[in-house]
Amino acid sequence: MRHLLLASLCLSCGGASSPSTRAPVTESPPTAESASTDEDEYVSPCAYAEPAEPSDPEPFDMRCESVERRQGTEPERSAAVGRLLRTARTAQREERFDEAIAAFERAKRAAPNDAGVLGELGWARFRAGLACDEATDEYEEDAEDCSPMVTQAENELTEAAAAAVTDERRGMLHYNLGRIALHRWQFDEAKEAFRVSECLRPNETVRKALADVWALEASRAWESAEGATAVDALQIVGQLDASRREAADRALAAWRGGLDLRRVAPPRQVELVETLDEVCEGESCELVGDWVEHEGWALAHVRIDDGAVSARHVLVARTARGLAVVEELGSELFDDRSGNAYVREAFIEPVEDAPFSVMSATFSWGTASAEGCNWLTEAWVTMILCSPHEGTAHCFASMRLGAEVFESDSMLPTVQESLGRCPEFSTPPIHDVDVTPSFSVSFTPEEMVVEREHDGRTWCSPLREALCAGEHPPAACSLDGDTPTTAL
Repeated sequence: MRHLLLASLCLSCGGASSPSTRAPVTESPPTAESASTDEDEYVSPCAYAEPAEPSDPEPFDMRCESVERRQGTEPERSAAVGRLLRTARTAQREERFDEAIAAFERAKRAAPNDAGVLGELGWARFRAGLACDEATDEYEEDAEDCSPMVTQAENELTEAAAAAVTDERRGMLHYNLGRIALHRWQFDEAKEAFRVSECLRPNETVRKALADVWALEASRAWESAEGATAVDALQIVGQLDASRREAADRALAAWRGGLDLRRVAPPRQVELVETLDEVCEGESCELVGDWVEHEGWALAHVRIDDGAVSARHVLVARTARGLAVVEELGSELFDDRSGNAYVREAFIEPVEDAPFSVMSATFSWGTASAEGCNWLTEAWVTMILCSPHEGTAHCFASMRLGAEVFESDSMLPTVQESLGRCPEFSTPPIHDVDVTPSFSVSFTPEEMVVEREHDGRTWCSPLREALCAGEHPPAACSLDGDTPTTAL
């Protein structure tokens, strides 16, 4: 099972990375005009937008006064312990974790009072737990439980941190404890461990890790509508990691009124079948448009009709291993006296300039409901981003683009009309293009660009941040060697 460890808001996908959140977006004015540039220079459609307000430049208060200091001397190690440590470290680098743990345990028995040896043992055991997690299918009935390994690693690192006699060693151990807490999504514990580590041993890696936790906190706060908390958290991100200051400011601008690129559910187990008829499980089934191929996999919009008054619209992925429904687009309901709904054909296209294989599906959908003699209709455009995942595909983000509302008297025969209580008969504009909002979505090597076609208003989101933001980004965003990160 692939564990997405430091996944989430990727404020700078050249560094590390937060859950259901909006991607950094800049909005252009409707009348923005392009300036002449060199032929090879990319100019964003949003280049002339108002810049975001900068974050507060004051540094984040680390509150180090309460952190105990120790200036002891590291114990000397015998030649035998040194040999065991070299053997263990080599095995760990080569990901032979059982051998590494066995050698570290022998070293610990030879040097029981050496906090550094115990700390290295705990870190090796944590990495072994991650490798176990990666190799385990959580859906198997007899799947191995890897969590006891991580718990034992935490206990060993905690014991080592308590016994360590130098601030340098304690700082390293608290950083590793923070990594375990973040692996478990224990944000408060992770922040505290990283804070103590930074106080004991100021280090850029620690500050970046602490910025990751605050970015996660920011997205959780926005999800729970705690806007002030989210703004504070994002400003702290920029203060802790100067390389992410600009991206944090852009994220703030987006969250203050930009596009809403939301994370969808984590990858789920799907049933792979061989034919489209099996996908539709005996109901009437039709392709809406054609299959769109990209780098060995394909997506298609499929309509599944129940033969009565409704139909499901789904996104189906096709790979070498089979077909599977990867996203529900919506339902169609027709010829009803109290409510109608529709889904229009999805426009599916590869994101050619993405750093990994991605396709987008953009479609419009709407509803109409009756109240007395009146009909109220609403229509939206939604874009979904999908990428390959474990033999099928995972749709990892969606964005709802605007909503148009139209209300009119007596636009469909309702029960009231059938009783002669409404004076006119007409059809609701539920299939009328005038009611459906019109947006275009395009991708450049640098940005995702969304344009509202009726007035030309444009939003731009950095492409990698758009693809890698959120709690469940594609696997390509998440693990690079043995370092959990959303860096690409």
